[in-house]
Order: sequence, then C-alpha cells, then structure tokens
Amino acid sequence: MGGSDLDLNDAEFAGDVVEMRVFSLMGGSDVWIPDGLHVEVSEFALMGGNDVRIREPRPGDGGPLLRLKLISIMGGTTVRRGRKKSRAERRLEREQRKHLGH
Repeated sequence: MGGSDLDLNDAEFAGDVVEMRVFSLMGGSDVWIPDGLHVEVSEFALMGGNDVRIREPRPGDGGPLLRLKLISIMGGTTVRRGRKKSRAERRLEREQRKHLGH
C-alpha cells in the first residue's frame, strides 16, 4: 500500500542473465534501467496496469540480460530507460515545454 523507486543505473549484475521480480500490491513501483541494458519484460496486472517505456538498447554492447517480471494487483509498475530526474530537473523541463508552447 505504498510505492517504491528502483534505480538500476549504477547496479552491477552478478551474472550474464539476471532475473528480477517487481510485485506491486495496492501501490506503485517505478523502475529505471540504464541505456544499453538488454531487457526482457513479462507482466501481469489485475485491477491495475503496467507501463513499459523502454526503447531498444544500443546494439552490440554484449552486456547482461535483465529478465524483469512485473506483477501488479490493484497497482502498477512503470519501467523507463535513463536516470531518475530530480524534482528541480522535472520542474525545469516543464517550464521549458511551457515556454516552447507559447
């Protein structure tokens, strides 16, 4: 009945294939994965939803594979590439978009 932020950008994986499960019950989770990391996502959601916003990784880096399993019940998980932005960075981006819109 809460939330969690998982930033994997500075993580060092112990094997070539790493499996991670993210279980959200009546709450939400945000997962940030680094650019270039190969990811396989499987997901299940009941009375909630998952939002996977990852692009294809850069080809040919030969890095590890992350098998990410999302299970959400009355909640959800969002998966994104890149680093988590600070509140100030998000505010600055909103202001820039607002000025470009006028």
